[in-house]
Amino acid sequence: MKNVTVLFPGGFKPITGAHMALAQRYAQNSSVNKVIMLIGPKERDGITRDTSIKMFNLLNRNNNIQIQSTDFNSPIMAAYEYLFSLPEDAQGQFALAASEKDEDYVRVKTFLPNVDKYKLTGDRKGRKIPAGIDAVELTVSADPLKYDDGNAISASTVRAAIVNNDYETFAASYPGYDESIIKNLWQMLSSASSLTKEWFLREFENDANEIAEQMGVGYMTPKGAVAHGKKIKKLRKFLDKKNDRGFTYDFDE
Repeated sequence: MKNVTVLFPGGFKPITGAHMALAQRYAQNSSVNKVIMLIGPKERDGITRDTSIKMFNLLNRNNNIQIQSTDFNSPIMAAYEYLFSLPEDAQGQFALAASEKDEDYVRVKTFLPNVDKYKLTGDRKGRKIPAGIDAVELTVSADPLKYDDGNAISASTVRAAIVNNDYETFAASYPGYDESIIKNLWQMLSSASSLTKEWFLREFENDANEIAEQMGVGYMTPKGAVAHGKKIKKLRKFLDKKNDRGFTYDFDE
């Protein structure tokens, strides 16, 4: 094998140090020409694709690793659709990224025969993967990166760390990176997350208006709007005072 293009699809909301480590392992393989991380459009807890791409630009250290947008949220579908979209005369070898010790390895075993099938008979829409495209198996044997407690680094843990204002866990999700980069990521995600004061205030106002409509009010009178505005202003002032410990859902207060 040589000049293999590795397709690495995922949600990447957000991209973690584990994602980048796997991409880097492939990029360092002498058989690999480039690694393409395919990122879907689905937003997770306020973290968008645009934010994740900005993170990638901060984290990536290898010119052979690229990130591309895909219209498909399903990682395996994103990989197949990438191949379907290639020109008819395209040629090359493609592998699906996975660790031998990761559950995603199962997808690799079905990827190869399915690509061959789509080259010969096509999909239900009659589309075919170009005949010059070959799917190859190329996995890495290294263990996924883990936290000190033995759990694998994951995007869901990173999102939880942001919500809980847990910088220590967040930083541990990006081993080997400079503190300045990690702090930049922290600020980027903290402002991007939907679980923020501004999100809470928007939802509070929307819920209050919805309740008013359900009670038959139908609209807010000028007097009611003034009273409502004062309540929002008071809530905002209270939340501003809590910025020293980060915004949290603390309804007892």
